[in-house]
Amino acid sequence: MFNSQMVVDPEGNFVKSYKKHFLYETDKTWAEEGPGFEAMDLKLPRADRVIRVGNGICMDINNWEFKSDYALKEFGTFHQAQGCQLILFSSAWLDPNEYKNEKELVMSTINHWADRLSPLMSETTKQPCYFICSNRIGVELGTEYVGGSCVIKLRPGKPSLIQHLSKKEQGIIVQALIV
Repeated sequence: MFNSQMVVDPEGNFVKSYKKHFLYETDKTWAEEGPGFEAMDLKLPRADRVIRVGNGICMDINNWEFKSDYALKEFGTFHQAQGCQLILFSSAWLDPNEYKNEKELVMSTINHWADRLSPLMSETTKQPCYFICSNRIGVELGTEYVGGSCVIKLRPGKPSLIQHLSKKEQGIIVQALIV
């Protein structure tokens, strides 16, 4: 079994299933590690063009098992090398309960993700990449989640936080992106 993310087209047809590559400790009790990070070409609906899309799930953005060199930024480096223009990221990021307020917690989490994606902001990056994260909210079985679903534009220099939700906000972000 795998912790996976399914990609479907606008008509609801199956495109692919991405299998989480870097497992978190609780994943290891039931899931196998996916074969590696992946990127795919995806035709945009009602457009005559294809964009390069990467997938990721939660721990994928961190260094492998928190043991590999933090500076490697494996996930960001892979997607930069693949020329990704869009990264679809689903997560159940845990609340470390070490922040004074919810805004500080959410912004710290988003800043961590942006840091891990810094290879996509290098001077050698040819086009912007949008990071779209759907992150879990609420509490389940005593585990509290961070929230902070967001859209971040990654380009040479500094990332741009386009839109985000709060720790307790369940909703849909609608954003036109130029890729």
